[in-house]
Amino acid sequence: MRILGGWTAVRKRPSVLIAGLLMGLVVLGAGLVGIARRPNRFHAVAQMVVVPRGNASPQALADAAGLYARAYDDDALVRSSLRAAHLSDAEIARVHLSGQLLAGTAVVSIDAASSDPVLAENAANALVRDPPRITGLSAYETQISTDATGSAHRTGGGTGALLTVTLIMAVAAGIAASVVWRRIPRRL
Repeated sequence: MRILGGWTAVRKRPSVLIAGLLMGLVVLGAGLVGIARRPNRFHAVAQMVVVPRGNASPQALADAAGLYARAYDDDALVRSSLRAAHLSDAEIARVHLSGQLLAGTAVVSIDAASSDPVLAENAANALVRDPPRITGLSAYETQISTDATGSAHRTGGGTGALLTVTLIMAVAAGIAASVVWRRIPRRL
């Protein structure tokens, strides 16, 4: 099968080639703008272990650890811990926090996401060092399991992969535009 009816069709009607090139350049340009404008998002993870101060049943320990994990989704509870770590209100607003209880354990994983990797690490560390005060959990204490320092990593596709996909899409769009333009009669 010959694409575009062969080079003879292109020589007879150069607008086929121009249409394909223009469409390919438009898609390539849009892809490059999208890649350049995509937000950088970094995630840093710190972990803490919830331990009883005395004897506690495994179920009570699991419930207490679950309460700590859910507390990290409440902005009002974590704001005081972040302020105690000398984070400004502007910095706090740039961090998204979430907590997760690791299944079958009393380990709470705190994920801090921000466009600034250092800010994400500092926020996660602040929360494992000074967890929110939760009423009714005085029989439990927390201990740092994993520090977030050096754990920030970028999420999303890498630039090389995104450039490759953009280039493939531009070539495909250019070929499609040329095929469609070739099938349109010269005079309507």
